[in-house]
Amino acid sequence: SSSDPGAGGGERGAREGQDYAHLYVFTAEKGGMAGCDKELQRKVIYELSQGSKHFEHARQQDVKVDRRIEQMRAALRAAPPQQRAALGRQAEQLKKTAEAQRDLSRWCCVVDMDMFYAAVEIRDQPSLREQPVAVGGLGMISTANYVARRFGVRSAMPGFIALELCRRQGVELHFVRPDFTKYTAEAQKIRDVIAEYGQFEAHSLDEAYVDITDRVRSQAAKVAASGGGGGGG
Repeated sequence: SSSDPGAGGGERGAREGQDYAHLYVFTAEKGGMAGCDKELQRKVIYELSQGSKHFEHARQQDVKVDRRIEQMRAALRAAPPQQRAALGRQAEQLKKTAEAQRDLSRWCCVVDMDMFYAAVEIRDQPSLREQPVAVGGLGMISTANYVARRFGVRSAMPGFIALELCRRQGVELHFVRPDFTKYTAEAQKIRDVIAEYGQFEAHSLDEAYVDITDRVRSQAAKVAASGGGGGGG
């Protein structure tokens, strides 16, 4: 037997954490998390979540989804060749219809402000720049800076899990209380700039979808009129 009574439990926790990691959106990787300890992240999440009503509900829903997938696979396997061929033709027709409706005449782009809330706070408190920072609290994190992400901390993660993740890696996570009045003011400044490039839609403070077609065509016409546009050099 092992001389460490907790060793086996720790290994089981890591394995079970792996099995259930997909239940939580905050186990998905974001920019800046490539080098984080994913095994530790899964272990901590599992240890602090198991037995909770949320965990049990998510696990039960996962079982239902798996069951439904298997039912669909069984139905597909049982379908006669003629039916499968007919469904294949139907799917191809749907693809052709969708393709014919696509409008490729316009250029659009998505503007995404990186770690927006944290960036605003670090601008106002430069001493936080090299520290693991999370905007939010023990209940939920809105965003985290790239230093915190190296330790597995990210948006949508409960703050108490993020705090424990950092503690086990020997660092202190700094929480900053959200200030949405300030973030809204900064977002408006950015939107004023985006509006110079075309009509846009913004469904959150840190993202915008902008149609830059007219701006691109205008700039292309100016280049053409000036005799530029490349070639020889």
